[in-house]
Amino acid sequence: MALTKSPSYASFRCLCNCSRRPQTLQHRTIQRLFCTSATRRKHGAIPSFQTTSPDLNTLLSTIRSKILLPGHLNIAQQKLVYRAKNHAMLRTDPVSVEIGDETFQLEPIDRTHDVPDSWDSLLQAIDLMKKTQRGEDWRNLGRLLAGMRKAGRRWKTWQWEKIVRDTGDGGAYWVLLECVRSCERTGLTLGSIRVVREIMWAGRTNAVRSGWDEMSKMKVLRYLEEICLLLPARRHREALVNSEEKIDPQRQPDIIGVILELATARLDSLENGTETASEAQKDVEMYLKRLLPTLGDSSLESPDFANAPPGLTANYELLRWVPVYKGLESARKLLGNGTPHKEVVDRKLGELSKRLETCRTIIVDDNEGSEQHKSRRRGLEWLKEANINHSA
Repeated sequence: MALTKSPSYASFRCLCNCSRRPQTLQHRTIQRLFCTSATRRKHGAIPSFQTTSPDLNTLLSTIRSKILLPGHLNIAQQKLVYRAKNHAMLRTDPVSVEIGDETFQLEPIDRTHDVPDSWDSLLQAIDLMKKTQRGEDWRNLGRLLAGMRKAGRRWKTWQWEKIVRDTGDGGAYWVLLECVRSCERTGLTLGSIRVVREIMWAGRTNAVRSGWDEMSKMKVLRYLEEICLLLPARRHREALVNSEEKIDPQRQPDIIGVILELATARLDSLENGTETASEAQKDVEMYLKRLLPTLGDSSLESPDFANAPPGLTANYELLRWVPVYKGLESARKLLGNGTPHKEVVDRKLGELSKRLETCRTIIVDDNEGSEQHKSRRRGLEWLKEANINHSA
């Protein structure tokens, strides 16, 4: 019996003309994925913002729709909004996605023209928060940092320094503590010594601006102590290992020195003989004992600022050592003959006095450097405010 040859699959032709309708099928598939079922969420809910400023509200709304929303979409959804070939379909047949408890209508996004620069947008938001000086506006900073982190934005050490410095200049040092507590969401860790210094200086700047009034001293001291309590936490220790400097903030004299200075300021305002004054004196003695072992010869060496103007380096040195000097000087005065290791304290005060005068001279002489970095010359302002006289 002869076998008949079965028809080849290559010769098969579909009579329904489905090959002529790929775009229709693709559109139906997109609608089925994004409209009729719950969206697969990449990062959970998108942060929302409450503001008192129309300008800040407009900026945060733009950041939310152009930076945060796309960062929360999965890959298929991102292709839908970013690829030009899908834009016409999005305009004629809107597609919605559910993220958290909200429903968003996807819109075409041109990455070149529609998406604002994340770093510039963040700085603009902080600047607007500084202008309003309202706590409800500042509370958006943590949510903004968390949203940008979820959207894939990562900041370098110098950028974190800038964020912390600008926030501190705005008087919102307390927001920094909240961000550090939520470091896994915000990304603000205590791993970099440079960032930790800016966080500590933000608190001290607030005390200086308040004229060292009692309420401010207490708030800033508690803030500084809480920051130091967070330093040994696992998340921050891991960040320390991965940092550029790998310098342990817990062992740095300028970190302890800021707390000692605030502790002595608090003791100086209390009435002698009271229980509160006795506890404050114990705190001063404790911080002094922690500080002295860190004041080895190497701790007074200049930091390495490659290609930095001398005035900028000297300014940074003043920021580090003015609080240490004032803390030691005040402790020596308040504790008198009961000062622990009195001879060591006196010797270090002499060394620091010479160092501060050298830095002051460099800044005054380095006109170009000092003018170029005028906004970062807090060190010279601190030296003047501390009323440290080196002319004798």
